[in-house]
Amino acid sequence: FFLRLLLGISSEKQAVLADPQVAAWQAECERNEGLACGNLGALYFTGKGVAPDEAKAFGYYEKACQLGQGARCLRAGVLAVNGRGTALSVEKSADLFLKGCNLFELESCANYLLLTTIDTIGLLRMIW
Repeated sequence: FFLRLLLGISSEKQAVLADPQVAAWQAECERNEGLACGNLGALYFTGKGVAPDEAKAFGYYEKACQLGQGARCLRAGVLAVNGRGTALSVEKSADLFLKGCNLFELESCANYLLLTTIDTIGLLRMIW
């Protein structure tokens, strides 16, 4: 299904590595560098180089989204609509997808349209 974001979660635990790039990206993210925030979100989501933490992943994706990284709006929206790393929120997810759409992330546009035309969370959960 083309609207589904393949989250790529492995059942195997990822080794936690000491990666100097993580510290560099954290410093850049604190300086509001959207790309670095998005990269940190991806690391925390996958557990590559850090301990997996969906709450941190969501936070970094959301910050990257606010800093203009459209693809990270999509990822944050998918996490929000599934209640992963944040409370399940169709409204928050729709806001994130709309922001991503405004940043020319086409899958965010499609997800926004889908989300705002389906009026029951039960049906939405069946699709996702």
